[in-house]
Amino acid sequence: MYDKLPSLLETILTISKSSEEKQKFIQEFQQLCRQYAVLDLVQKLPENQQEQLRQQLIGVAPEAGKQIILSHFSPEQYKKTLDATSEKLFKEYIADTLSTLSQTTKQALQTYLNPYSMN
Repeated sequence: MYDKLPSLLETILTISKSSEEKQKFIQEFQQLCRQYAVLDLVQKLPENQQEQLRQQLIGVAPEAGKQIILSHFSPEQYKKTLDATSEKLFKEYIADTLSTLSQTTKQALQTYLNPYSMN
């Protein structure tokens, strides 16, 4: 799911005629997904390891943070958690977005999302 986000979000922003700066929004959304995925992973550790890992992650660049996480979790665990988190946040975003759209725009967006079973 995470890998599909840029194209999905760009199309959604186009269909919904959003005034958002597309690339900036997409990057921020992906960053949010990564942050939530890391939080989910950290919470799976025993409490003493959670605090230690949090301290290691403070103030590090995203790529360095990913390497720290991968030293505690397998790449598969990270990818699975990132995909699940991305899907959850994406569905929440879609639900929020649909409630603000005109009926015509909402139908166009639902038609686009139908193959992804996200509506």
